Amino acid sequence: HLSQQLKAQNVDFLDAPVSGQTIGAQNATLTVMVGGNTQAFEKARPAIQAFGQLIKHVGDSGTGFAVKAVNNMLLAVNLCSVAEGFTTLKAHGVNLNEALDCINASSGKSGVTETVLPQRILNRSFPLTFALPLLAKDTGIALDLVREAKLSAPVIALTQSLIQASSDLAEKDSDFSSAVKMYESWSKITLE
Repeated sequence: HLSQQLKAQNVDFLDAPVSGQTIGAQNATLTVMVGGNTQAFEKARPAIQAFGQLIKHVGDSGTGFAVKAVNNMLLAVNLCSVAEGFTTLKAHGVNLNEALDCINASSGKSGVTETVLPQRILNRSFPLTFALPLLAKDTGIALDLVREAKLSAPVIALTQSLIQASSDLAEKDSDFSSAVKMYESWSKITLE
């Protein structure tokens, strides 16, 4: 393990992945999930504050990467379920924008319904801020974590397969939100 090898040379290692996309980096409002030695974390905190707003020490070395992978897996699960749900609504003649308002005031809301669907998908902009292959990589890491813990997680496994397939089918340099295009190609229904 890299952190142990570095510790033998009197070097502390922290894993500190971030969430918040390009805008978060520009505005220094990223969420930072830090794994590693507590004292090293406290020493590094001032430097992390230069780019992070919510900074959390989540455990030993490797746990920051785990939180990041599971966070992005939850994003992927929400993205897939929203694609399927809104495709179903459109197939039944529902006004998607009005339905979105209802859902965002109800128990089905998520970050995907609150920002991704209205700001990237329904308006067909798909701005590249987090590449779909990176989401596929992170969902693969989350699935590896499940397997390492010898757990059963069928939703995670299925979602990872769906995101990987959508990434494989996507145009080069596609944003993560463009994963819905795979569903659109299957249903011949465009989410707009």
